[in-house]
Amino acid sequence: MRSLGVVFLAILIILTTSGRVRAAAPSTLDVAGGYSYSYITNGEGASYPAGWFASVGGHLTPVFAIVGEGGAAYRTESINFSNAGLPSRELST
Repeated sequence: MRSLGVVFLAILIILTTSGRVRAAAPSTLDVAGGYSYSYITNGEGASYPAGWFASVGGHLTPVFAIVGEGGAAYRTESINFSNAGLPSRELST
């Protein structure tokens, strides 16, 4: 309960002591991109360590904008066919 009071006091101090903030002039084009790491908790805990994202947005008017975004995540899996339950066969030529 004491930590909740400390958090509330910190927020109160920040809100009461902050000065005026001016908004930056709106840009006509915004571009972003980077690396992404995905972890899916589906019982196995599958991770996708190699990923990317990219987005671009442009203001058509001061009120309307158009935005596009894309991304993907990849992982490599290897399958050992000797343990896959398949019958082993020798290939002869």
